[in-house]
Amino acid sequence: MTLRELIKVYYQLGLQHQEIIACLLINHDISLSLRHLRRILATMGLFRRKIYSDVNSIANFIEAQIRKHGHGFVVTQSTVRELLKILDPDGVAIRQRRRLRRRRYYNKGPNYLWHTDCYDKLKPFGICITGGIDGYSRYIIWLKAGPNTNNPAIIGYHFLEAVTTLLGCPQTLRADMGTENALQLAVEAKRFDLEQNGVHFPVLTVPDLSDSIHFRKNRRWPKTQLRGFPEINTT
Repeated sequence: MTLRELIKVYYQLGLQHQEIIACLLINHDISLSLRHLRRILATMGLFRRKIYSDVNSIANFIEAQIRKHGHGFVVTQSTVRELLKILDPDGVAIRQRRRLRRRRYYNKGPNYLWHTDCYDKLKPFGICITGGIDGYSRYIIWLKAGPNTNNPAIIGYHFLEAVTTLLGCPQTLRADMGTENALQLAVEAKRFDLEQNGVHFPVLTVPDLSDSIHFRKNRRWPKTQLRGFPEINTT
């Protein structure tokens, strides 16, 4: 095989430029610089982002795999948009009317459900934020910043501090399954066990481990809703 044929074979296998150079050197004792390889690929018309897949193949894929992960097709955004109009006209029409059916959030009342979560976007700057919020009123139970939120003791301490200050706890505590919530949820599981054995508390808390992407009540709080916190029912 000629050099160009070898390069084409390795290119079609999906190898990167450096990998093609290594294969040529190891398997065929051909030394090639990166610049030379790119020049050869250009003369052969081999471009990773300019060789588009067959439109019929893309149409079949979209029809069978709507809302699924990609299978390596290379296609322009306009092509996908036009195919969706043909294959899923109802869905396109709903999205154009901005009438998508969103998930409904249910909460029986104040202090029935608290959400806790951590915000790590500022972690590279040494600022880790943890918060708890009442899902019904969106009142902030606590909002703390510190150098670390990976320690379960920190999250558990903030929760116990809030319960001690408010002299009660919610009916349900909702958090994601991160390790930082382990102690907090372990405390509530213990309370549940004690309640089953006849030890009564002001309000029973039941841990609820849910996917955090579905519940983002403490991601932002409108200023108009940051008002007085309703009384906790301790009966």
